[in-house]
Parts: sequence; structure tokens; C-alpha cells
Amino acid sequence: MHQPSLEVPASGNSLLGVPSRALWGLAVAAVLVIGGTFWSELFPLDDPYITLSNARVLLSGEVDPAYQTSYLTGATSAVHLLLVALFGLVVPPLWGSLLISLAGALAYFLALVRVVDSLEVSGRARAAILAFGALSGYSLIHYLNGLETSLAMAASAWMFVWCDDRRKLPLLAGLAPFLRPELGLFSALLLARLTLRSSPRQVAGMALRCALVCAPFASWIYAETGQLLPSTISAKYAWFYPKHSSLVERIVDTAFVLTFSLQLIYFVGLIGLRKFPCGRWAAAFVVIGTAVMAVVMPEIISWNFGRYTAIFFPLLVFGIAGFVVEKQLPRLLVNGLFAWTAATLAIASFTYVNEINYARLVQQHAKFVAQLPASSVVLVHDAGQVAWEDPKARLVDMVGLKTPAIVPINEEFSRGDCRREKALDRIGRKYNATHLAVLDRWRWPCVASDMRQSGWTLRPVYRGLYIVYALTPPRER
Repeated sequence: MHQPSLEVPASGNSLLGVPSRALWGLAVAAVLVIGGTFWSELFPLDDPYITLSNARVLLSGEVDPAYQTSYLTGATSAVHLLLVALFGLVVPPLWGSLLISLAGALAYFLALVRVVDSLEVSGRARAAILAFGALSGYSLIHYLNGLETSLAMAASAWMFVWCDDRRKLPLLAGLAPFLRPELGLFSALLLARLTLRSSPRQVAGMALRCALVCAPFASWIYAETGQLLPSTISAKYAWFYPKHSSLVERIVDTAFVLTFSLQLIYFVGLIGLRKFPCGRWAAAFVVIGTAVMAVVMPEIISWNFGRYTAIFFPLLVFGIAGFVVEKQLPRLLVNGLFAWTAATLAIASFTYVNEINYARLVQQHAKFVAQLPASSVVLVHDAGQVAWEDPKARLVDMVGLKTPAIVPINEEFSRGDCRREKALDRIGRKYNATHLAVLDRWRWPCVASDMRQSGWTLRPVYRGLYIVYALTPPRER
């Protein structure tokens, strides 16, 4: 079977008469238009505000005044944190985060163009594949969420493109795990593949290039936190305490989550990946990564609109492009790509607007917490916006992302939703908590009810999307 070369893009391809180089310029313009149209100086998730407050602490040179921890505590991506801090030196921090996200979106799109060019697709079919890869699913939210998501998508895509390049792949593969830890598996797979195809001298050169990028970040993270991997996943696992179920139940749950989050259709791309030089290795990465998430906690797959599985998205899109070409571009398939793109883009746009409205309500409660006296100690479960508003009070992250000392307590005493009485009682006593800020929907009202059950008195002092309670500890028995 013929495998396309990804080293040099085909020069003659065009999108409805527009050459690839001109298309890149149009992509830059489109990214700026998307950013300008949707941007409201708010992000649709809470997590980017953790990065923003971490970057502010990094630039200050002090310990985090809200959480009393390192700026790298709770940071999933050291690379993204560093970029946000550097951009914050020249542009307003919120704008810096947006520009980084849009740059990641553009980098991913350029890789998509490279792959589609290598398949020598033209005309309407090419337009359908590019639109599908760039705008379908929840891509729009990933481009505008202020996180490392789009950069991680770009890293996954370009490692795929450079999988036979002994100079570029080791550099990007060495950086990728510090952009998103899960990319470490893809780095290892691609480096192992290239090592098997290289001479000892070439392997030594690859190892040196990888180490030159990897070592500084590894040293920085270890010096700050005492570990190489972020503790965010273990913190979430301990807090949510997922119910262990049978293999069949996990498979069913995973299939449901993939369908509900608009991701299942993309796994057709596993078939088409075999058309590419490192396609089988990319497919292995997707399968192994998804299986691990399914075993640990299937709902991870859909969190934040597929934020954690977004690193698989470019690879599956490339596979779908290969599948379309292999099927000789039937009109029905091309029309289906256009239809799916239009439908999911409409869903993502509607969802994004709703999430921004939600973020405004989160901001209101965060501003209230920021006005509490400096002697206050506030238990929170969303650690981002409430810290970004620069409170005078001490904050304690009950989940443990920004307060990792809590993770062992949750591991020992938390038993999931509405079963955290002992854990919350110990957390409240350990930190002498005076307030609790908790979301008044979904699973979160259980936090307040669990604290009451453990003997704490809760008096509401703010009501909105979140409720802020003044706390009185139980009397000593």
C-alpha cells in the first residue's frame, strides 16, 4: 500500500483554486476573526484562571498568597504556564492566554494542511476535509478556552508529520510531555519507532536533541515541586473516587461518553491511519490512551468538552482524511463531512456562548470572595477565578489541585458524591476554615450537606450560581 510522504507538502494543491500558501494566510485571518468575534475577556472554563494566577505568582517571585504553594502546583502544563507568564510581560494576561490558544489552533491547522496536501486531494473533497478537521466537534471551544489544549493538539499533529525527521521529532517529543503529560506516551512510541530505523550514531544524536529540550523543564519542575509529573489527575481521582465496575460496564460507559461528547465518529480514523508512515503507532497511542482513561474513570473522556482527548483529535482527523481518499471520495462521504462540521460547529458555538454566560456568574461569586477579610479561610472546589480575583483571604482547594496536602485526606476518607463527611471534616479542622464556596448544582450541593452531617454549621452569606457559607465548626465531643 502506498504511504504518502509528510516531509514536503505537495506544492500544487489548492482549495477551490486557493493555493496552500495563500490558504495559510487565510487561516491566520480566520483565526483572528474567530477570536475577535467570540472573545469577551472571559474564558469558558475555570482552569485557565489557575494558569493565569500561577503566571502572576511566577512573575512576582513570591509564594502564591492565596494557596501558599508554588506557582507550578496545580499546573498541568509547565510549557503553557511559562508562555502565559512571558506573554504577560508584553500584553494583558487575559489577551496573552487567548493569543497563545489561537496560535496553537493555527499551528494545528498548518499541520492539517500538510497532511491533506500529502494525500493529493483537491477541490470540494479537500475543502470538506479541511473544514472537518479545523471546525468540527468542540474544536472552537478548545481554540478559545485559554488553556494548553490547542498547543497540545498542534504538538500531536506535528509529531505525526515529523515522525521520520531525526532532527525535528526529538526536539518536539522532548518538549511534548511538559506541554501535556499524556503526550509522553506518543513521544515514546514515535521515538522508539524511529530508533529502530536508525544507526547508533543517529540514535545518539536524537537522544542529545531530546535531552536538550527535556532536561531544563524536568529540572525546573522537580526543583519546584519535588516530582516530574503534575499531581492534578491523582487529586481528581481521590476527590471523585470513581466507582469500580466490571469490564463490560466500563466499555458501555466509555461508548456512552464518547457518543455523548461527539467523539465516537472520529474513531473511524483508526482505519485510515494505516495509510501513513507512522499511522499504526498513532493508532496505538489513541487506543492505549483511551483505554487508560476508560479504566481510570470513563467520564474523563468528556470533561471540558473532550479537553483531555483533544490530543487524539488531529490523529483521528488525519486517519479520516486517509479513509476518505482510500474510498475514492464518494460524494455522499464528502457531503457528510460538510454536514457534520456545520452541525457540530453550531452546537459548539451555542455551548461556548452558554459557558461564557456561566463564567460571568462564576466571576460574581469570585469577586465576593475577594472582599472577605484577610483572616478568612475559604474552602473552594473551583480554584481558578476565585484566585484570579486576588483575594485577601486564604484559599484551600478541597479537590487538592492547588492544595496537594489535601490529596491524602481525600484518598483515605472521601468516598465520592455525598460521602465525604469525614474528609471534609478533617479538611475544615486542619485549615480552621471560616467559609465554604460551593456550586449550587450538579453533584456539588453534596459538599454542603456532607459538612452539615459531620457537625458543621453553615450560614449562607452569598447566594448565586455559587453559595458562600460562613462556617462554624462542630463542638468538641
